[in-house]
Amino acid sequence: MIPVPLTFSPKQCHGKGWGIRAFPPIIPAMKTLTISVAVILALSALACQRPTLGYYETRVERDIEFARHDNKPILLNIARPANLPGKRPLVLWIHGGGWAGGSRNGLQHMAETCAAFGYVSATTDYRLTTGGHRFPTQLQDVAAALAYLKKHADQFGIDTSRIIVGGDSAGGHLSLLLGMCRDPKLLGLKKEMAADFHIRAIVNIYGPTDMLALAAIQPKDPLTRPLIDALMGESPDKARQKWINASPITFIDKACPPILTIHGDADSIVPFSQATTLDAQCKAAGQPHRLIRVHGANHGWIMFPKGNIVKSVIPAIMHFIAECTTGTQ
Repeated sequence: MIPVPLTFSPKQCHGKGWGIRAFPPIIPAMKTLTISVAVILALSALACQRPTLGYYETRVERDIEFARHDNKPILLNIARPANLPGKRPLVLWIHGGGWAGGSRNGLQHMAETCAAFGYVSATTDYRLTTGGHRFPTQLQDVAAALAYLKKHADQFGIDTSRIIVGGDSAGGHLSLLLGMCRDPKLLGLKKEMAADFHIRAIVNIYGPTDMLALAAIQPKDPLTRPLIDALMGESPDKARQKWINASPITFIDKACPPILTIHGDADSIVPFSQATTLDAQCKAAGQPHRLIRVHGANHGWIMFPKGNIVKSVIPAIMHFIAECTTGTQ
């Protein structure tokens, strides 16, 4: 048995009401809900419409070029269950790094975990601000990655009607935008393609949600503010609409997919208030949102797959993905 320190009721995520607390505490002193490995594997089996007897063996394909700009390739990795017939739900992971660093390899462990549970999972690169690339270039690159995966669904065994996107920090920000924004210009896609992503749910791990508020909170922060300014390229007073378009809260709507947000309340890079703002506005609009508050956690912990926080939240992430890829929406 794996102790999962959460306090939510596992209702199907696309149904009415989630039966959860706004901030499920992740501390050992709190009453825990224990979910066995067998239960989580069974949920994954439902999502994949195939009985599961244990972890699947996986195979990984690396360095797949899905786009090229300035004669430089943009790459993704794919992990999927080995020797498993039929099409599987897709989980696309987007790395963090302040839009200025990191790579697809940063969340490779998440992709391989998903593959072990029976999903096709990819992790993608995107152009960084260190190369002079401003918003919405990063969003357009991850949208191009998803479009590539959909186009090659037969090759990779992807069920394009069941797609989850997720990421951490800057990748959480981009996953929220990718999951909710349907503006073809911002996504860099044709109108019909932008409307046809069929994203079932979003996993947001301490991602920024309100860029204007984030800039106001940290006006002189020597780390965070330069990263934000490098992404946006212009100040809010000169390009306010651009900042609004870069804020996931702009696109909240009851028709948008459910979101799982996991955020530490001691985060010094992306304040916890960014998560509570998203939570409040989603609830006001009727968009399903589940917020897991990680007590005492700072930023960047998803990068340590053997750490206690990651071990605590992985069951919740896998449960959320399973319930959001089961049945129809």
